[in-house]
Amino acid sequence: MKTNSLKLIDSKTEVIVIVSAQQLKKIKLHALRVGDCLVRVTHSVCNFGVQFEAEMTMESHVTAVCKSAIFHHRNISRIRQYLTAAATEQVIHAFVTSRLDVGNALLYRLPLKKIQRLQFRTCRTGQPA
Repeated sequence: MKTNSLKLIDSKTEVIVIVSAQQLKKIKLHALRVGDCLVRVTHSVCNFGVQFEAEMTMESHVTAVCKSAIFHHRNISRIRQYLTAAATEQVIHAFVTSRLDVGNALLYRLPLKKIQRLQFRTCRTGQPA
């Protein structure tokens, strides 16, 4: 890594083992040594704004997007009386809809229950959650 001028930031570096839920129970790996660094193994990691977990169910990503949507909808509802309809639409697209664009191809073929959860939380249009 030194030859390519790359450096791991020890506190931010994480690794996951991607396996089925049954196989995950059998693995007793807590850390992995990469060069001089000891990298911790976690249940989920964030890469480019998308949460991945070991079973690749996308549950942690769906939860993170829903929490973000609730947070932003609540804040937008507090200032909505001061915004025009066009401004409200822009703010919602900037803070809520844009979160769906990050990694949306990874949401393909998710179970309907998770898709409905995302749709419900992101289509509230500024109402308090």
